[in-house]
Amino acid sequence: MNSGFRVHLAVAKVMNQRADVFAENVGGFLENNGFVGEKEKIYDIITSEYNSKIQQYSEYIQQNSDYAHLKGTEYEWLSNDIAYMAQELRKACDTMQAPDTSGEGYSLEEISLANRLVQDLSFDGLFDSLGNEESFGLDAGMLLLKTQLFAENSMASKPFAEKMTSAVNTRIDDVIDKINDRILRLYDDPYYDKERSPVYDKSEIYDVSRMMLKIYKEKGSYSETILASIEYALNRSKSKEDKNGIIDRYKMNYYWKRFYDNSECFRQFYYSEGVDKRTSYQKLVDSWNAYAYDVSKFNDCRIKTNRVSVLV
Repeated sequence: MNSGFRVHLAVAKVMNQRADVFAENVGGFLENNGFVGEKEKIYDIITSEYNSKIQQYSEYIQQNSDYAHLKGTEYEWLSNDIAYMAQELRKACDTMQAPDTSGEGYSLEEISLANRLVQDLSFDGLFDSLGNEESFGLDAGMLLLKTQLFAENSMASKPFAEKMTSAVNTRIDDVIDKINDRILRLYDDPYYDKERSPVYDKSEIYDVSRMMLKIYKEKGSYSETILASIEYALNRSKSKEDKNGIIDRYKMNYYWKRFYDNSECFRQFYYSEGVDKRTSYQKLVDSWNAYAYDVSKFNDCRIKTNRVSVLV
């Protein structure tokens, strides 16, 4: 079996793996949030693009069998290294024309970016059970800002970005509804105090998330937007502590009281070597910065702050 054929098989294996993963992750996310037939569409796009690449690579290999320039050198043994040969083949063919994915199709690059976004859309446990409408709004707003950063990437087409944005909004709304539905089912329990633990007010949640997008539109800086939005949500929550004092999530307000400093949680019995001791603030910063760099490949969008700990 020659190296060209082995590389061909390696590329085909990658194609099937990517097609399955991206179709399930991105296509599945879109299908679950309002769009039909996306799994099959994305699978077909990926296999079509890879098959086109495989064809081009095969033709190139036939005309350039020593494309890695190893023959007769001390490194000729590398011709048996499939990963190395595949890498060299991509380098040799990097000027080859890519398949046309205009029109109704998506490009492999924007599907890959969308997959990164979907991986960051952690809806399970998205909203902290100790939080209130303002913390929920902050979490929802962070997802919308991540979606906005995805939409601004030059490799993401406008139609696809709009579709992803719509799906993210649908999913956020669905998560909030499911949380409220669970609470509503408890209303029939005579021992459940719905005055102290009522359903979440969606309009208050969306006030914060929409404000975050408005601030970004005004400032044009993700770092400034996120820091300003945190203060907006925090101050809005504090202003409601007396007004909504009967409601546990405002009376206790554990989420915001520990937002910058949660050291009290780890002083005695709660301490464990394997426990993530980061504050909610640090988790937010770490999550955003990792995502922003992966999507933009620049540090410009990262949160820039020297804040370590601030008592609320």
